[in-house]
Amino acid sequence: MPTKIRRLVATMLFTTIFAVISIAADKNESALHVGPQADGGILVPTNQMLRPAGFQITFPDRPVDLALSP
Repeated sequence: MPTKIRRLVATMLFTTIFAVISIAADKNESALHVGPQADGGILVPTNQMLRPAGFQITFPDRPVDLALSP
């Protein structure tokens, strides 16, 4: 009988901890969206935050070639 109670308590504890961690993760993910951020960085879909050292030039499309001309 004590073994069943221990298993029940362990299961309830694990379930509670898992639920709390899941809720906390959902709140953190909803705070940031892919794209430009308020601090000037850019969050990419791979969950990496890019913060350029210089300035950015935006292109209206997806550039595949770039040529500089005098």
